[in-house]
Amino acid sequence: MLHGSTPFLDEGYGAFASRSTVLGGSAVFEAANALLGKIREAASARLGCAAQQVELVDGYARALGGRSLAFGELAADGLCVTTAFGNDNRLTYTYGSAAAHVTVDPGTGDVELLDCLVVEDVGRIVNPLTVHGQAIGGMVQGLGGAFLEHLVYDASGQLLTGSLADYLIPTATDFPKIRAIALENHPSPSNPLGVKGAGEGAIIPMGGLMANAVANALASFGAMPNELPLSPARIWHIASAPNDPPGVLNDRCDRLGHCPNKTPQRSTSSQPLALSRHSSIVASRADRCCPVMVSAASRTALRSRGGTLRRPRTAGADRDRPSQP
Repeated sequence: MLHGSTPFLDEGYGAFASRSTVLGGSAVFEAANALLGKIREAASARLGCAAQQVELVDGYARALGGRSLAFGELAADGLCVTTAFGNDNRLTYTYGSAAAHVTVDPGTGDVELLDCLVVEDVGRIVNPLTVHGQAIGGMVQGLGGAFLEHLVYDASGQLLTGSLADYLIPTATDFPKIRAIALENHPSPSNPLGVKGAGEGAIIPMGGLMANAVANALASFGAMPNELPLSPARIWHIASAPNDPPGVLNDRCDRLGHCPNKTPQRSTSSQPLALSRHSSIVASRADRCCPVMVSAASRTALRSRGGTLRRPRTAGADRDRPSQP
């Protein structure tokens, strides 16, 4: 089997848009069926029967009367097939929904993910473990983009988040309460396997779901987040000044994790509240194989946790200076 090799393919488009199993898997399926047909023909010539009378079971070609032939005995025949699969641009849609439950501390901008569930119909599951891993991994990647990952530049265009000490990526401990369910209720009609994409289903809607969940939690403040990432500094700012237009949280606020124009609130114990560098937060769902069908739901709750804060994830010299959201 030759896959993605430029000497044998005139055009190659990559593995984007959840197309690997839809196209590559279907090509393998069609080629395997064509090879089985050649095995039947070759076996029928040796067994003295019609190809339709040959049964292929457990590596053997069996004819009526109990006569059989191992597949290995046909190796000398040089059986080979060449098959291509094209779906003629018939798009494959994956359907799903997601729900998230979060808490938001308006005094610090900290968000905590209490529960997140993604459900999607992938048509047909070829490898359950892989599909589940794709869904969970997609959720974490989407959450990282919604809350942590941020390319920050100064006024001269210099990248300020050029290393993993400053550019935050999600880890296993950031989002421990996420769940995914894959269904096979509606196989795709556009390919012989009936499969749909499952790799992007939880990534695409994550930003919107997280913004909706945070907005719901801060509804009594009139806050409406409309920028990503949803850093603690940004969430604290919109909770403190919900009527400010987008972008009023200046570049210094974004880089340093606090706003120089605001006085930090104090907890009930009268201890100053620092803004944490990162926050563990919510989740959502969707999927596609080119276009996207998305349905998202969020359940949120508001809880003030006083002065209980997580330590910023900092390293080396960054430990003693304000961290980035």
